[in-house]
Amino acid sequence: MKTNKSLILKYIPVIIIIIFLIIFRQVIMINEFKHILIWDMIIIFIISLLTIGLIFLIAFPTEKRLIKLFSKIQGPLLLINRENLEILLVNEDGKTLIRNKKSNEKTSVLTDLIELISYDIDYFINKIKTEDKIDNLEIDIKNDKGKEISFLMSSKKAKYKNNDCILLVFFDITSQKQVQEKMRSLTVRDQLTGLYNRHFLDEIIEEEMQRANRYNFDLSVLILDLDFFKKINDTYGHPVGDIILKETANLASNHLRRSDFLIRLGGEEFLFLMPHTNLKEARIVADKIRKEIEELNHPIVGNFTASFGVAQWNKKESYKELYERVDAALYSAKEAGRNRVNSAEELVNNEESDFQLKWKEEWNSGNEIIDKQHKNLVNMANGFLMLTINKADYDLSLKKIEELHKHMGVHFNSEADILKETNYIGYVEHVKIHNNILKEINDMKESFEKGEIKITSFFTFILDDFIVGHILDEDTKFFEHINNYKERS
Repeated sequence: MKTNKSLILKYIPVIIIIIFLIIFRQVIMINEFKHILIWDMIIIFIISLLTIGLIFLIAFPTEKRLIKLFSKIQGPLLLINRENLEILLVNEDGKTLIRNKKSNEKTSVLTDLIELISYDIDYFINKIKTEDKIDNLEIDIKNDKGKEISFLMSSKKAKYKNNDCILLVFFDITSQKQVQEKMRSLTVRDQLTGLYNRHFLDEIIEEEMQRANRYNFDLSVLILDLDFFKKINDTYGHPVGDIILKETANLASNHLRRSDFLIRLGGEEFLFLMPHTNLKEARIVADKIRKEIEELNHPIVGNFTASFGVAQWNKKESYKELYERVDAALYSAKEAGRNRVNSAEELVNNEESDFQLKWKEEWNSGNEIIDKQHKNLVNMANGFLMLTINKADYDLSLKKIEELHKHMGVHFNSEADILKETNYIGYVEHVKIHNNILKEINDMKESFEKGEIKITSFFTFILDDFIVGHILDEDTKFFEHINNYKERS
C-alpha cells in the first residue's frame, strides 16, 4: 500500500497536467477554437484538482479521508471493525439499514443490527472478512421500516484508529429490480389470472424432474379443465368467462403449498406441478378443488364444474410422456360424465371400453342414415382418445383428422339433403351451422399441424361441440319433424 501511495504522490503533478490538457482540449473543440477566457482556464484547473482529489480519496481511505467520504457520498456507508464487527462509522443513509433497537439493547454489532434476507449471515460475514475487495454483490436487506431493499454492495479493507476495518458501500437498485421483475412477470405470468403461464412451465419442468430424481422424491401433475366453458363464453360473453377463470384460479391457489406451482396452460385449462406428492395425495387435492368448484354459485352463470386428470411421474419418462398420460386421464374424466377426478394409472389398469363414448338412445333422430353417421362420428371420437393413450405418431394422427373432416362433410351433406327433402323449416340456418363446424375442424387441423393443439382436442371437439353443442342443441330441433314426416309417408 505504501509503495502505491508514494508512486501516486510522486506523479500527482503529471496526472493533474494530463487531466488539465484533456479537459482543455475538449473545451477548445466545443468552442471551435474561439477565444478562451482566463476564467475558463481557472475552472478547468479546479476541475482537474477535484478529480485527482476524488481519485486519491477513494483509492486510499485513511482515517481523515474516511470521515470526508462518509460526509460527502450519498447512499448507505458503513465502517465496521473486522475483528468484532462493531459498527464504527455510519452515514445518514446507512442508518436506514439499521433496525430499531429495543429500549434495553446496547449492541452496535453489525450482525445484531442489520437484517439480511438474501444471504445466510454467517456466509456473508465470512465473505467480507476473507476477501480483500468485493465488487457489486447483490443483496437484499430489510430496512428500519421493515421494507425489503435491494442493493449492490462493495467492500474494501481499510484502517481506522489503528483497527483493521471493512468499508461497506451500498447502492440501491430496488427500482431497477422492480422493473426487471415486472418485465419478467410479463413473460412468465398469465395477464388475466396472474398465475404462471406455459412459458414458465417450460423453463422449470426439466429442473424439477431432475431434482425429484436426484433427491428421490415423488412428483405428480394435476390438470383441471372447466366443463362446458365454451358454452359459458357463448351464452354470457367473454367478460363473464374471464371472471369465471379468475375465480377458479383464486380458488385453486388456496390449495398451493410453497413447493407447488399453479400454471394456466391456456383457455380453461390449469396445471398443478406438485413436488413431494404421490398419486394418492394429488387425487385428494384434486377432489377438494373439484368439490369447492361444484359448490360455487356465480350470480350470472350459477353452478359450474370441472374435470381433473392426475398422474405421478415415472422417473423413466419425459415430461411430454407424463403430460400425455395426465391429459388422457383428464379426457377420460370428461367422457365418464365430467365433474370427476381420473388418474392416468386407472386409465392403464381399466379396459379401454370403460373409457369410451357410448351411444345413447335419446340421440336417435328417427332417420337411419343420420343415426348411423352420428354413431360413426362417436366411434371416431373414441379413436382420437385411443390415439392419445397409445401415443400415436404425428402422421397417423393427421390421417385420422383428415378422415374426420371428410366424414363430417359427407354426413352434413346427407343430413342437409334429408332436411331439404322433408321441407324442414330451419334447413337454411342448419346448413350454415354445418359450414361453421367444418370451418372449425379445418382451423383445428391447421393448428395441429403447427403444434398448437393436441390430438385430444379433437376428442373434446366431437364431445362438446358436435354431440352436446350440435346433436343435443341443434339436431334435436328437427327430430320431431323427421318422425312426423315418416309417419305421414
